[in-house]
Amino acid sequence: MRKLWCVSLLPFLVLPGYIAAADWPMFRYNAGHTGFVEEPSGKVWSYPTSKEIVSSPAVKEGLVFFGGYDKRVYALDAKTGEKKWDFVTGDKVKSSPAVSADLVFIGSMDKKIYALNVQTGEKVWDYLTGKKIESSPVTGEISFLAAPPASQEDKIDPQKNTVKVVLIGSTDGKLYCLKAETGEKIWEFKANNEIFSSPALQDNIVYLATGGGRIYAIAGATGKVLWENRKLSGNFLESSPAVTSGLVFIGSTGSRMYALKKENGEKIWEFVTEGGYVCSSPAVVNGKVYFGASDAKVYCLSASSGEKVWEHKTEKLVYASSPAVVKGVLYIGATDNRLYALDADTGLKLWQFTCGKPVNCAPAVVDDVVYFGSEDGLFYALNTKAGIKY
Repeated sequence: MRKLWCVSLLPFLVLPGYIAAADWPMFRYNAGHTGFVEEPSGKVWSYPTSKEIVSSPAVKEGLVFFGGYDKRVYALDAKTGEKKWDFVTGDKVKSSPAVSADLVFIGSMDKKIYALNVQTGEKVWDYLTGKKIESSPVTGEISFLAAPPASQEDKIDPQKNTVKVVLIGSTDGKLYCLKAETGEKIWEFKANNEIFSSPALQDNIVYLATGGGRIYAIAGATGKVLWENRKLSGNFLESSPAVTSGLVFIGSTGSRMYALKKENGEKIWEFVTEGGYVCSSPAVVNGKVYFGASDAKVYCLSASSGEKVWEHKTEKLVYASSPAVVKGVLYIGATDNRLYALDADTGLKLWQFTCGKPVNCAPAVVDDVVYFGSEDGLFYALNTKAGIKY
């Protein structure tokens, strides 16, 4: 059966609480993938590329990064849209970048994950996987205090128990844990099927959804399975998990959103959409879960009970775009060629902006500007107050 195409650019974690942000460093904002930040939203322009954009942007230190179907990774000035550099890969780039320190990490359909210099775009390293990469990387630190297995002893400095890593899945069905500085493999995990979604990292545990319909919790230090849930409806998962407040939230192609216990994967609740599969990755904000679905709706649920708070009807389905929530406003794209700004409390539409083709990436919001790409080949920066493009 052909997979549904949802780039879990994908696909994010900011725990409940308010964090001032001048950056949006990776897909879904952070390693936990909650898609929420309290203080962002400034400037505005559009930049033309030659082909579709489904890669979700990252914003760091005045630069915005994204990939395109033209095989390139771009770095633009976040205020002016001026191109600082681009890097050419061997195939389309659906993966979304993650930025950590002076490196940009991104996957490509050429089977490689790249680490590029933030300022110059020069390649620092690359790592070849077995098949194309559509998953988006997550960066963070993993502690190896619990004595790594013998096979890792030559890879981890025993004097340095915490290592900066980059985690990414591939359609070869493997999750890779690499040293962020060098690209050296620490471990790999073989899942039951292809991996399209982005892993989440919290408290030394990696949470991974697969094209085979399973979700795993994996020990960050060893790559060993702590638990797995095989009972989710739908034959595969492209939504990326969000982890917060002891729960893991994940959407499925079985028209459902789930909340699972973080410690064992046990189902707490499930919400059934009106026939729409959920490739959109959830944002979790102040006790609410937000996501889009193929029934052409954006949903808001209670995080504790799964009860519906509100829904908003779009003109066409919400496919791969995932919501960002900033200062009480939810931003999400749809296949009706629009980016929507909705009141996060009520679901009422504040404004919409129409592009030339579908918006299937997750927007990033920094300093009063919302950044996103469209399948019309344009990358946009809009004023968050009214969706105005300058």
